[in-house]
Amino acid sequence: DNRYGQLGQGAAAQVAEPVEVVGGHTWQALAAGGSHVCGLEGDAVLCWGATTAGQASGVLAGTSNAPCGAFAGLACDVLAPTRLALAAPVRELAPGANHTCALGDALTCWGDDSQGQLGAAGLPPTPVEVPGAWEALLPIRGNAQCAIQGGQTYCWGSTGAAASQAPTHIVELDGATIANASATIGIGSLGHACYLDKNRERFCVGDNTKGQFGNG
Repeated sequence: DNRYGQLGQGAAAQVAEPVEVVGGHTWQALAAGGSHVCGLEGDAVLCWGATTAGQASGVLAGTSNAPCGAFAGLACDVLAPTRLALAAPVRELAPGANHTCALGDALTCWGDDSQGQLGAAGLPPTPVEVPGAWEALLPIRGNAQCAIQGGQTYCWGSTGAAASQAPTHIVELDGATIANASATIGIGSLGHACYLDKNRERFCVGDNTKGQFGNG
């Protein structure tokens, strides 16, 4: 699927075989969201793909029914890797379904905030800083985000229960390491992630409508 330019080809045409992202970039890290991708080149963040919620650029463009290229003159999504004006250095990326977070000296998030994914309620899609002394990100790939500060894990957005619109301490995830985070699934752009907690037991957050947690 390349309707939103998420394959980084400079155009929105479908592509049926593996192709190299345009621009001759040298990537240190890549991370994919629901229909957008971000990468680290050195300590700079470049993103491409959907901007229906501002997730690739911090600027709204196009809609889910009329993505880039659907009609002449429609505001386009980001069709090739484009650098975001974020303070360097950035060392970690965590794209969600329709938002993105980047961690460097500060934690910055942008895109969809319908579930409080940006760390506060009612924020615009432009990059905003999440207050705190953040040390690491724990990606979910859905409509939420988790991060670590002071050795404690905090999450915000829709983590499977009621949406938390500000970072909330999740005791069960203190000392956790990522086991795996799903891609987003279906029209609702829902995702889930499972972690290994400090006792090496599994702990899952996010969407469980298809029994992803394995808890019946």
